[in-house]
Amino acid sequence: MCVNVVRCQVEGCLDIYSTSEPVFPSVRFTCRHHPRKVQVEASAGRTYDPVRDNTDAAVHFDKHQFQRYDSFKKLREVVEGDEPFMTGGHQSAKARNPERMIPTPEWMFDRVAVAAFIEKLFPHRWSNNTQRLRAGAYEKVIELFFLAKKPDSAVEEEANLNLGSCSVIVQEIRRAAEGRRRDGRPRSFGRQGRPRKQLEAQPETQALTEQTI
Repeated sequence: MCVNVVRCQVEGCLDIYSTSEPVFPSVRFTCRHHPRKVQVEASAGRTYDPVRDNTDAAVHFDKHQFQRYDSFKKLREVVEGDEPFMTGGHQSAKARNPERMIPTPEWMFDRVAVAAFIEKLFPHRWSNNTQRLRAGAYEKVIELFFLAKKPDSAVEEEANLNLGSCSVIVQEIRRAAEGRRRDGRPRSFGRQGRPRKQLEAQPETQALTEQTI
C-alpha cells in the first residue's frame, strides 16, 4: 500500500512532506530544522564527522524529486509555439488501415458455399498438383483477405505467396463470383477445342474447282 506523505525520520519530529506521486510507507526524509549532526546521525546511522559531513552538506535533492516535471513547459522556453515539433508535426503516426470500399460478400461467411466455389473452379484439385496449389491459395486469400481483412502484404507473408499475387487472386475471385472468366476475357459460348475441319467443300468452291480443271 502506497501513501502520499513522507515523515521526518528524526525521532520526535512531526514534520511531513506531501508528494504528488505515491510512495512506500517506509520512505523517510530528514528535514532542515535539525542541526547537521542530528541529520547525519538520523539518516546515515553513524557518528557525525565534521570534515566528511561538511562536504556532504552541499548535496541536496533535485527540485523535481517530489513534483511532476513539466517537460513541455521547459521545451516551450527554447522552441517557438508554431514549430511543427510543438504542434504535433513530429508525433509518431499510427498504422493506417483504411476501410475497404467493397464489402466482403455474404457467401464467403458460409464454409459450405466457399467449398462449393473452390470445387467449381478447381474440379481436379485432388488429382492435379497445380490445381491443388491454386485452390489452397484461393482458400487462404478468402480467409485472410476477405474475412480477416488483413492487408495484401500480411496475406502474402502468412500464406507464403509471391509478392503481388494477393491482389491478382482477389481480382480473379471477384470475377469468378460474378460469373466472368478469371483472366478478364469475354466468355465464349461455343464448343471447346479446335473447330472441326470441313470435309465437304462448299458449292461455290466445288464449282470453281471444276472450271479450273
